[in-house]
Amino acid sequence: MLFSRIYCSFSGYIEIGYLSGSRLFSMVTIALLFTGCATVAATESSRRQQSMVDTERIVFVSRHPVVAIAEKLKGKPYRYGGVSPEGFDCSGLMHYVFQQVGLSIPRTTQDQYRASKRIATEDLQPGDLLFFKISSRKLSHVGLYAGNGRFIHASTSKRRVAAAKLDETYWSKRLIGAGRIF
Repeated sequence: MLFSRIYCSFSGYIEIGYLSGSRLFSMVTIALLFTGCATVAATESSRRQQSMVDTERIVFVSRHPVVAIAEKLKGKPYRYGGVSPEGFDCSGLMHYVFQQVGLSIPRTTQDQYRASKRIATEDLQPGDLLFFKISSRKLSHVGLYAGNGRFIHASTSKRRVAAAKLDETYWSKRLIGAGRIF
C-alpha cells in the first residue's frame, strides 16, 4: 500500500489516505486531469501524523478557508482583547481568521453583528457567524460555524479556542442569531 496526497493549486492538499496500487493509480489519473495539479510524495513523518484521513476537515477546507484556519487555532489561549495566536477573545478570533483570507471585518461582536447579513439558522453554512447572549448585554459572544452542528470560538470558561456543539442546551438557549460575511 502507498500513501499519497495530491496538491491542487486551487484548493490546497487533498489527503487521499492509504490506497491499493490500482485504486491509487485511478485516483491520481483523475486528479491530474485537473489543471494545476501535481502529486507529492508524503514523508515518513507525515505518514505517521496523517495515517487516518479527517474527511470532516476536508469538507470544511473546501467549503470555506476561514474554518480551516480556525480549526488550526483550536487550543490557543483565551485573552481578553486578544487578536493574535498568542491569545484571542471571541471577536478577536473572528477578526483574525477573516483577515487571514483577505477579508476585513469589524473588531467587536456588536460591530460584526451589524456588518453581517442576517440568515436563518437552518441556512447555516461553514464560515457563518453565530451570535450569543451570554451576559446581560444583548450581544456578548460570537463563534464561527464549522458545519455539522459545530462551531469554533474563544471560550472564556475553557480559557482557549475550542469547538462546541450548537445543539448543547447551554448554547442553544443563548443563540441570538446568525450572520454571513461573504
